[in-house]
Amino acid sequence: MKKGVLLLVMLFVVVVSFAGKYTGTYSFNKGVNKANATIYVNHFKDDSAFVYIAAVSGMPDFNTLDFRGFITIYDNVASYTFKNNCSIQFQFLANNIMITEDSLCHLQCSLAAKYKKVSPTLKKSSIMVSDYVEKQGLIKSDMVEVYKIPLLASELDLTLSKDTPVKMIDEYKQFYLIELKNKQNEFLWVLKKNIQIIK
Repeated sequence: MKKGVLLLVMLFVVVVSFAGKYTGTYSFNKGVNKANATIYVNHFKDDSAFVYIAAVSGMPDFNTLDFRGFITIYDNVASYTFKNNCSIQFQFLANNIMITEDSLCHLQCSLAAKYKKVSPTLKKSSIMVSDYVEKQGLIKSDMVEVYKIPLLASELDLTLSKDTPVKMIDEYKQFYLIELKNKQNEFLWVLKKNIQIIK
């Protein structure tokens, strides 16, 4: 009996030590009119995270870069390779993320920097800059599922009823990132097929 209890305690400790370890909001800011960026990390599995980055280069061009994608974390390190073979590496440190870029990277807005964890929760900024052209839409049917990340196997956030008005502020593959009036700072993802675009 004692062995069984000890095993359960050990399993609980392992799960707690991994689940959401890196989840949170990270940022760097070099000053007024200078480069700044925010990283939103949803560490939904011990070796997997969904990352959303919004970056601005600063003066004089103020180029923007939006990045979103899934990364695999091994030994506190993850990497992502863009279509042009540019590779960026994420190193997860205590309350920080260090991003480095390889020599093939010539991004409009460099992501290379040390990002400080500013919050353990995921709350997107209301002034998040994006090149995406926003759309308005309506939910097509009742009980439409809303996800915390753009992955069908991920945790559900809520469900929406038919004709609920939504604003689409970004997209990733078959999902829209939506905004609701009463949840403007939440990351809410809905399958595109469940939304009727009205303008």
